[in-house]
Amino acid sequence: SSDLNEVLGVLEIYADKVRYFGPEERDALQHVANQVAVSLKRNEQQAAREQFHRSQKIEAQANVLSTVAGELHAPLENILLRARRIAAGESLGVELTALTEEAEAASHIVGRLASLGRAEPEVLQMVEINGLVSALVRLRERGWKDLGFDAQTRLARTPLYTAGSQSQIEQVLLNVLARAERTVAAAVVKTLLVTVSAAGKRVLIEVAYSSPEEAPRNGRDPDGSGLSIWRAIVQGHGGDVRILRPSAGLCRVEIDLPLSSAPRQAARSLRAWTALL
Repeated sequence: SSDLNEVLGVLEIYADKVRYFGPEERDALQHVANQVAVSLKRNEQQAAREQFHRSQKIEAQANVLSTVAGELHAPLENILLRARRIAAGESLGVELTALTEEAEAASHIVGRLASLGRAEPEVLQMVEINGLVSALVRLRERGWKDLGFDAQTRLARTPLYTAGSQSQIEQVLLNVLARAERTVAAAVVKTLLVTVSAAGKRVLIEVAYSSPEEAPRNGRDPDGSGLSIWRAIVQGHGGDVRILRPSAGLCRVEIDLPLSSAPRQAARSLRAWTALL
């Protein structure tokens, strides 16, 4: 039985001849039975956790597919509209240019979905955000200098961990940084600030950058997506993505994730078995 006196099974002991168990033997057998019960209970709890994680994964995948379908609707509708105008004999040059832009937007959306499909199977682990952000910034900072960016990084003073798939979180951060680069390159003042901090029980990653003061043409995000796909992935990790414009010429992307305790190395137990055999 477990600590809650829940019966999980029966442990049978056989002997070659009739005998009586002494107090120490009964205590030892009771201890063995309790250890078996605890192991069974833990296996049951582990199976429940795995089922919960599978459900979360399915929900996140459904969110991604729903987001992609929603994003594709607008460019496909516009492609159909332009094609009908061309068929009706309207200005061919203007319509072909618009048709190309809409097709490229749809292609980018499908390409991002395909990149997720080609990704390696995710491994849930403790991800150290400071180190991950620092490594990604080091990979890109040379290009930032060549482009004349005034780029800065401010990391938390202590390591910050979150539980999840490192490859998926890394993809989200790379996409955010790439989006920032494209926007900063088109701005007059080229500033980029990446910050990692803890806010309560959350890890907060902020990417603040300068942007052109004029609104994007047709009200569309420069990368054609609004990061909706990546928001669905982060939400699958228990977090969220926000795109803010605190002032003219400034944009900020915020990613928050659940803050987890630092992993502890499992210590080998030195306690001797209490079963007396």
